[in-house]
Amino acid sequence: EMKFIYAICALLMLLMVHQTSAAGCAGCAVDADRNSEEIKKHAENSIKEIQKGLNTPYDLKLIEIESVTTQVVAGQLLKYKLIAGYDDPKANKTVKHRCTVEVWLKPWEDFEQTTVKGCENID
Repeated sequence: EMKFIYAICALLMLLMVHQTSAAGCAGCAVDADRNSEEIKKHAENSIKEIQKGLNTPYDLKLIEIESVTTQVVAGQLLKYKLIAGYDDPKANKTVKHRCTVEVWLKPWEDFEQTTVKGCENID
């Protein structure tokens, strides 16, 4: 009788673990649509912060969003890997940088905070 109860408990635990893993992790980062207008808008907005860190006189532009995740954390946290670049007329080429950027949004407070985690030259 006791073995039967343990077997039922073990079966129920396995079912709960399977349902949790199938449903994903509440609060975990998930891939977002790189082509979404909202995702593009916040990536474009982050270019200003990247520009400050690169200290170049040329206008930086968004070239590509390589990846982006979204996570619910007292608002929404977007984590980007993107390519930004500028045309250098002296070198006659586009100088490119791969950057990691986080954008924290709290729309109900009209709050948007961009943090550039790092950039590397990829020429």
